[in-house]
Amino acid sequence: MYLLQAATTTNLDEIATTTSAYPQLGDAFASINTAISGFNFQNPTWDLFIILFFVVSAFVYGLTLGRDRIILILIAVYMSLAIIGAAPFVDELVIADFGENNAFVSKYYYIFNNICCVILFIIAKRVIAGFSKIRCARSVVADNSV
Repeated sequence: MYLLQAATTTNLDEIATTTSAYPQLGDAFASINTAISGFNFQNPTWDLFIILFFVVSAFVYGLTLGRDRIILILIAVYMSLAIIGAAPFVDELVIADFGENNAFVSKYYYIFNNICCVILFIIAKRVIAGFSKIRCARSVVADNSV
């Protein structure tokens, strides 16, 4: 159910029982909890180190990018989620079958990633072009003041 429909609906049972294309949040947290409880932190394996490496890498990458770039990424993610939620053709797409229980490899994941990258590329190009115009204008003003 879309946010606007939920805001205008007074029947809470209708909102609670509505199914959507996205997995339910409770199910997602339950599967994450099951996955974390399956790790043995007393005797770690190589896959735990890989996951830890990616988490630390993402944290360091976020710190090095800076606030402006992180905001651009968040805007691109938000716009991609809005497009995926409103796209009428997503259900008709046929993507290779990776098994019925493989939630990570799905058509929504592929389409979301592609749209997010395209939007991020477009926004980043415009922002960089805008910054270069501002810097050129500042350098012209600085050269004329001498």
